[in-house]
Parts: sequence; C-alpha cells; structure tokens
Amino acid sequence: MAYNFIENEKKWQKYWDEHKTFETNIWDFSKPKYYALDMFPYPSGQGLHVGHVEGYTATDIISRMKRMQGYNVLHPMGWDAFGLPAEQYAINTGNHPETFTRKNIETFKKQLKSLAISYDWSREFASCDEDYYKWTQAIFIKLYNKGLAKLVEMPVNWCEELGTVLSNDEVIDGKSERGGFPVVRKNMKQWVMDIPKYAEILLNGLNEIDWPESTKEIQRNWIGKSIGAEINFKVSNTDKEFTVFTTRPDTIFGATYCVLSPEHPLVKEITTQEQKDEVEKYIKEAASKSDLQRTELNKEKTGAFTGSYAINPFSKKLMPIWISDYVLMTYGTGAIMAVPAHDQRDYDFAKAFNLEIIPVLEGGDVSKEAFIEDGNHINSEFLNGLNKKDAIDKIIEKIEEEKIGSKKVNYRIHEWIFARQRYWGEPVPVVYTEDGKIHVLAETDLPITLPELEDYRPGKGGQSPLSRATDWVNTTFEGQKAKRETSTMPGAAASSWYFLRYIDPKNQNAIADEELLKHWMPVDLYMGGPEHAVGHLLYSRFWNNFLFEEGISPVKEPFAKLRHQGMILGPNGEKMSKSKGNVINPDDVINEYGADALRLYEMFMGPIESAKPWDEKGIEGSKKFIDRVWRVLIESNKVQDKENPNLEKEYNYTIKKVTEDYENMNFNTAIAQMMIFINAAFKEDIIPTKMAEGFIKVLNPIAPHITEEIWNKLGHENTISYEKWPEYDETKIINDKVNLAVQINGKLRDLVEINMDEEQEKVKELVHKSEKVKAYLEGHEIVKEIYDKAEEITKIPIKKLSFEGPEEELNKTQNTQLAILTMSLAITKLLETEGIKADISAGLSLGEYSALINSKAITIEDGLKIVKARGKYMQELCPKGDWKMAAIMGLTEEQVNEGISKVKSGFVKAVNFNTEGQIVLSGETKAIEEACTYLKEMGAKRALPLNTAGPFHTEKLIESSKALRAELENYTFNKFESKVIKNLTGDTYYSDEDNIKEILAEHIINPVQFKKTLEKMLEEGIDTFIEIGPGKTLSGFLKRIETDKEIKILNISNVETYKNTLSILKGE
Repeated sequence: MAYNFIENEKKWQKYWDEHKTFETNIWDFSKPKYYALDMFPYPSGQGLHVGHVEGYTATDIISRMKRMQGYNVLHPMGWDAFGLPAEQYAINTGNHPETFTRKNIETFKKQLKSLAISYDWSREFASCDEDYYKWTQAIFIKLYNKGLAKLVEMPVNWCEELGTVLSNDEVIDGKSERGGFPVVRKNMKQWVMDIPKYAEILLNGLNEIDWPESTKEIQRNWIGKSIGAEINFKVSNTDKEFTVFTTRPDTIFGATYCVLSPEHPLVKEITTQEQKDEVEKYIKEAASKSDLQRTELNKEKTGAFTGSYAINPFSKKLMPIWISDYVLMTYGTGAIMAVPAHDQRDYDFAKAFNLEIIPVLEGGDVSKEAFIEDGNHINSEFLNGLNKKDAIDKIIEKIEEEKIGSKKVNYRIHEWIFARQRYWGEPVPVVYTEDGKIHVLAETDLPITLPELEDYRPGKGGQSPLSRATDWVNTTFEGQKAKRETSTMPGAAASSWYFLRYIDPKNQNAIADEELLKHWMPVDLYMGGPEHAVGHLLYSRFWNNFLFEEGISPVKEPFAKLRHQGMILGPNGEKMSKSKGNVINPDDVINEYGADALRLYEMFMGPIESAKPWDEKGIEGSKKFIDRVWRVLIESNKVQDKENPNLEKEYNYTIKKVTEDYENMNFNTAIAQMMIFINAAFKEDIIPTKMAEGFIKVLNPIAPHITEEIWNKLGHENTISYEKWPEYDETKIINDKVNLAVQINGKLRDLVEINMDEEQEKVKELVHKSEKVKAYLEGHEIVKEIYDKAEEITKIPIKKLSFEGPEEELNKTQNTQLAILTMSLAITKLLETEGIKADISAGLSLGEYSALINSKAITIEDGLKIVKARGKYMQELCPKGDWKMAAIMGLTEEQVNEGISKVKSGFVKAVNFNTEGQIVLSGETKAIEEACTYLKEMGAKRALPLNTAGPFHTEKLIESSKALRAELENYTFNKFESKVIKNLTGDTYYSDEDNIKEILAEHIINPVQFKKTLEKMLEEGIDTFIEIGPGKTLSGFLKRIETDKEIKILNISNVETYKNTLSILKGE
C-alpha cells in the first residue's frame, strides 16, 4: 500500500498530543540538559511563511536527535504578543488588540503542530499575559533603582502616523520598519535604558560565545568602541565653549573648521543674526533624516555656517563653526574638529564649501584627495617628525597638562529608547506626584494592567492613547495625588528575558526557580534571523548581564550558541512579498505534499545560513524520496532479521556522516547521504532489520511522521522519539590496506601493501625493502622519488582501476572522474618538473578542477576529495533512467535547439558548446535517439550517440548539485596564481572575489561553453595550446577558428605524445 501522508501525519500529531510526548521533566537532573530555542515569534495576521519553517525545523532536528542521544531536552514555544500590527488593527476596527493577537496565536500554533515541531506546549505563554509582563515590569523597577532606566530629553525618531517614538533599528531609510511611514527627528522626554554603561561588558562577552563571526562583528561595530581624547574649544568673542571627541588628537594642527550636530544645544546660542534663517532651515531638513541616511559616506555633503568661530587651542587659528547632518548628537559629544587633509568626509565637506585644507601627515597629495594613511607629522610644531602612536601620547599629555581636555574611551552605542506612545505594550510601572517627583511602584503592586479603551488612536504631538483613560491615569502614591506614565514599553522588552521564563513559566513568586535556572541556563542552541543583530540580540544580552549582576540569571551570556537561517526567496529569486505575488504558504505545501516533504525540502535546499530560491520541482523531489523510503523499507518486504555485508560500509558511513552533519547543522549533506543509502538498499534483496531501524532513527529528526509509522510497522508500540541514537562501527567504513603501485622509469615493477593512513617515510621504507624494487635499483642512482598521494587521499585504488579494471568499477562516475583528474594532474606535474607551466588554464567539464588545482586555487588534496564527492553525488543522486549523450556536428546552436524542440519521447538538452558546428546533447536514451534522427534530417554531418552514466550538465542533476554545494562548505579556496577561464561563461576569468563554491555546484547542471573559452584564449594572444586528454578534439576545434597568429597546437594523450610535446616545447 502506498504511503498515505495525510492519514499518517494526522495520526501521529494526535498521538504526540495525547501522550504529551515532548513535555520536559524540568526537574530531571539525572540526564545532561539541552536547551534549544527559537527566537520569540510575533504572531502576525498572515500566519507562518516558509521562512519560519526553515529555522523551526532546524532546531527541531537537533532537539529530536538530542532526545535520542539521552539528553533531557527543553524545546519551548511562546509568543511575542505586543506589537504595532495588533495596535493598527485596534485603531482600524475599534476592537481590542488582544482579540486579534489571540486569534493569530491559535493560527500559528495550529500551523506549528501541523509541521510536527516537537515543542513542549505546557510552557507556552504570551508576552501580553499579565503573569508574564508582571515580571517585565519588575525588571524595569530593578533597572530604574540601579540608575539604568532614566527619563531624559533627547532627539528621537518620531513617527506621526504611528504616533510613537522608534528606535534606530526600527527605522529604515527614513521610514518606519512597519508600515513605511515618514520618521522625523524631534526632542522629547523619553524613558531610556543606559546600555552604554554595559558597552565594555557586551564587547568582552562576544569572545565567550559561539556565534557567527559576522553577527559578532555587527555588534562590535554598533557598540563602536574608540579610544581618543576630549578637547575643549572656546567660541571666539564669547564665554561659550564646546567639547569634541576625536580618536586622532595628534592631527589637531590640521583642524581648520568645526562641525556641530544640528541638534547641539549650543547651535542656537552661537548662530549670528545673519545666519539664523539658513541655520533654522537646515535644522528642519536634518530632522527628516535617519541616522543612517545622515552618516552615509557617499551622500552629498550639506551644511550651514553659524557665523561664529572656534579657537584652535594649539595653533590659535580661528575655525569657522558649521552645522551638518553627518555629525550626530548621539555619538561622542555631537561636535567634531574637522581635519580635511586626512579624513575623506571632512575633505569632501571642505571642498564643497571652500574651506582650508592643511596636511599634517607626511605622504599623499591633498590637492587631489584626503591622505588617510599614516605618516610622520608635519606642520605640527612640537609633534613634527613623530609617528602616530608617539604623537597621540604626546598631544594627550599636553592636553591634560594645559587642562583643556583628557584621554577618553568612547562608544558609538547610545541609550536604548524604552518608551512608545502607544497602547498595546507593557505599562511602565511609574507614577508622577504633584511635586514633580518620579516614583517606581513596588513589586507587590504589579502587574499594572492595561485599561479598556474605546479609541486606540495615538494623540497628536506625542500623546499616548492611554492618556485618554483618565480614571486609570489618575491615581495616588503614598497618600499623594499622582498620574501614571502613559507610555508603554517597546516590543523588545518582553523578548529580552523570555528565555528565563520558559524554564519555570508558572512560578508566581519569582522570574524562575533559582535551582532550575542554574541547571538549564544558558540556552544551548538559539536560532533566528541575522536582522536582529543590533536589536533583540543586543538588548537580551544587556538585560541578561544585568540580571546576572542582580543574582537572578546564573550566567552572563544567555545564548551559548547562535545560528541564523538564510532567507527563502520566491521562485523568481526575489524576496517573498504579497505585492510580488511570490509568497509560498506552508499550509498549501503541507496539504499537497505533506509536512515531512516540506521539512525535508527546506533542509535540502542548501546550507542553512544561505539565501535560497523556492523551487516547486525540489519539493516534488522531496516527496518522491519520502515515498521511496516507504517502498524500500515497507512495501518491498526486504527488511529481515538477517545480515547483509554488502550494506555494512554504506550503512555505517551513513550513521557517522548524518550524526556529524546534524551536529554541525549541515542538514543538506546529511540528506544527500541518506538518499545514497536508500539507493544502495534498493539494489539489495535483504535489508537487515538493525540497519532499517538505525536508518529511520537518523531520518526521524527531519521526517518524524513517516519514521514513526515505519517504526510502528516494524513491530514497535512506543514512539521512536526516545529510542537510542544508532552507533556506527568505524572499522566497517574504511579499507585498512591498499596496494601501492611502484613504478621505476615509468614501468610497473611491484605492488606493495600499505596501511591507508601510512606516513610517507614509512611508505618509502616499505618500498625500498621490496626485493623486486631492490633488484631494479641495483647499480643505479636514484634521481627523484615521487610519492603519489591520490590513492591515499581518496581511499580508491585509482591506478589499479585505470590499468586493470574491472571495467564496471572504472565506469562508475566517481571512479571515472578521479581517474581522469589524476591522469591530468600527473601530466601537468611532469610538465612543471621540466619548467613548463600554463599562463592560462581551462578545463572541459571535469578538467576545470585540474585547472583550479594548477592555478593553486585549491590544493591537490582538496581537489581530489572534492572530485571524489562530486562523482559520488553525480552517481548516487542521479535520477533513475536510461541516459545518453550525443555529439552533433555540422549544425549551429539555433538549428540544434530547433531540432530538439521537436522531440516528444523524453528529456533532451544541448549541454556542451564546443565549437561552431559541434554541440553535445544530454538526456534520456530514447529522446537522444529521436533528436539524432531529426538533426540528421536537418543536415547534421554526424549525430553520434555516446554512452554515459547520467544526464550530465542538465537540471536533472539538481540534487547532485545541491549536495556538492553543501560539501564545498568544508573547503577553503586560495588566491589564484594564474588565470583560469570559467566553463560556465567561457569568456571570463575566475577572480578571488568569485563565489567559487556556487560556480562549481552550478557547473554540474549547466552547459559547458568551450567555444567561448577557446576564443577567449585566442583573444589573450596565446602562442602555445596544449590539450591534455585522450584525443585531439579541442585541438581540432582550435584549428578551425580563424586567427591571424600562428599558434603551436599540441596534444598529450599518451607517453609518446608527451615526449613529442616536450621535444617541441624545448626546441629539440
């Protein structure tokens, strides 16, 4: 009976619910713990999208594996329920935002259960639950009492349409992240969190956690630590002064003007009457720009002159004081001394407004551009001749001696704006008494709950909707009349500590039990998008460090390991959006293909962290694999309590590779290996029960429904979820011994048995002990010894297969490719020993790897390993069928495409464009034969079918391509030492900036452009062309291309042609 995914998925979801299969015994400390967590999701009205599925499936795979490995796994889920979309819903409909939110939560929960994500739903909560936000308010009170929560007046991002203040990470290109409404800068009193006080702690903590380096670097840059000096500048003819922060105080003699932020409080005081209108106009324009827009390096420099001058404290020169939007009040002091000779932004500004430029560092030509390198000091009085370090030390000493400033460590990060003028958020537990004092409430007064409103619209001018709830606003505090704070907390408040609450969500007396927190923290695996790097991921680290200092969190860093999922793009390669019509609804996919197929497909699309386009054919392929597993393990009746030595190596290797790949979150390569095992099992008459059960255990984390059903069919009553993870036998995976061919002067003289992992010196020792070798060496001087490592690296007897067969083994794609590559490499290495090395290389299909190795882009060792994997994936993941290729001669590309368009009997495609009039087809045998018939009728001189193992260079090998792409993540590519032409384009070289991994993966499924490659070589003016291969095909092509230059065209296909080529090249 065929596998019925609809019936079985419902069956097992019901079973898990009824048996509470994934509920965690939180007090069981007898097992090692594993805490896997997804980022707190906001339950939007649109429900889950396929991007959610990717990250949630990844953590679920790890959670399921860890349970089988004996861990006590905590894998909870809840809801980041406060947010602007719910508020907008309330404004538009008049309905309470909680109604909208709770409905969305039910939708999300239903979708997650349909995906079989193994959450412990007994720990579920929403951030809008009073039992939850009571503790959010309690944390605020602790922060306030430590001076970290403050009410200050500051320039903020104000969105009139949303009626609220937004943090910098919520503003994109001058508009709100949600809704795309205009955002302006204005001064307002705001609650802020003094996160800069934790800047150094947050920087140091990055060294202790396993996070993507790119995310760490984003946080380092956002925190922006810089060491320099603060210097006071007096305003000429006034008693005013201002302070600048600079990391290069040594360049002060080159400071020719100053720039203040438009929001700087001194601007209005020093602006002259003549400049007042211009300055006020500029301030208004700057208020409409985000910090990111203002500091964009390439933007046009704008500003306004205040009419006043500062006095350079060392040169005593007058410096005009300007305002410009590229100086931010939130960084440093909101004022800079501009040194245009040595800062490009200052230079561009000076050029735009015709300001003086004085070089103070040796080197460069400041008449053309700013000199931003280091050099000895010039035009700097007592600093002349000093290098950067010595000059900085000396100027700071002088600054402090003259009491005009001091050494200073500065951070770019500024206070976290912690108030929103909206309804749907946690009320701030603060009241204001009539005497103007601020009071935080006691924890016993919590939670402060939200009142019901009839109108959720924000008030004009920054008034929160809560200000209309007069009965709620007006209260008392210790006998005095008081008013409540009407702003609410930002969305990031709830998500800054939720990971602690999951551990003990029902606790009424504390955030969580102290003993439980000590056992379960930190989170072992945290999964979410990289877009949260400077928002949630930074704020949660800040709060957790604070709670550590308060003795609540037992660890400083909440997330020991963080991984990001990549974006899933629409089928057209663009970001999914309703407006583009490219959104994929996971519910639709599950209904048509099943949840297991969806989970499998998303994990097989490519590396988890990469962006990947959705492909309908891919999900169809995943469904076919699920069905094939069922046929092989259930319908075939092959699973028996017997042994089968034929499967031992592949089975043990599969268990090893899948285990390691899961641990490293290389899910796509794990799936590729499982496909290979099923292919191998399909060919056997007996599949041992132990192997079948071991296989479905490792498949279970990705495809839980079908594996539960198969486990049940194999005679087990309990769930597979807590069965022991299978082990592998390393001795069954590797071949211990291999026969090493020993050649003397090119002739085989002996075979010496060696261990596969034998060291080179030991190999030489064994070879020299051979009686046959001794006999041939007697009386001769050894000029050179070469140890061929190919067989050692690949663990495949390449020479034996090449020279002795058996033919069926040599014809396997993996072995054929390795044999061709090693022969090619051997010849090029021999040429190198004679001093002959190519300036430009290119490879026809597989030959590209030889070209890359010869250019030093990859090592021989890595090249051999990659080609071994490439061949294996092309062999094992090749779709089942009867395949052929065909060489078509005498027709143009257009004629060939016209001919194959008539083919009705199957798949066929033009894949190799070798030269004008010689094109290779690839496809199904019947289709190739039909195409050859058509093309002969159209005038083809020859239409020659070629035996082949698969539909090479076509999209039919997409699964092989994906598996190779994942495999390539294990390798590093080096800088090119010589030029290599890309097969994919034929007319461009590889560069060090290329994503070589993507190109090589694409290479399997795309045509080879060798005609263009040959033309490119001619364009470069080559004078010698050497073809290394079994024939003279390419040499013949080259001869037919018309060129004015005489070119030596040589071929190496055997010992004789190698000797002839060598003689010609050496002029003998």
